Amino acid sequence: MGDFYDYRDADGFGRVYEVHHRSIMPAMRVCREWGSLLLDEKTQVVYDAAACTEWLDGFLTQSGFWGRAQETVVRSFGLGTGAFAIWIDMAMRSVCIRHYDAEDGGAAFLGRRAAGAGA
Repeated sequence: MGDFYDYRDADGFGRVYEVHHRSIMPAMRVCREWGSLLLDEKTQVVYDAAACTEWLDGFLTQSGFWGRAQETVVRSFGLGTGAFAIWIDMAMRSVCIRHYDAEDGGAAFLGRRAAGAGA
């Protein structure tokens, strides 16, 4: 396949061995880089009211949003689409964030129509 994929190398003891790379997966590396550029440890969600900012920070950290969000961005760049959806259950007084991408069949992008609404 070429010098990049098939070559010989030597270890620290001078032993020579053959190396074969199937792929360096450049597209995946780009997707991961975008994920780390857009969402890293410095990313913040900030609101004018300090109490709201504190609540958001606590909620996003407790729910594991940051790690999942980075995964969603990586998959979105790789698959072409992705979304975060905020689900609010008023009866249970709970909020959760769901992550979707193209492999989910676009479920996040399908809206609900009111009964009797036209096509």
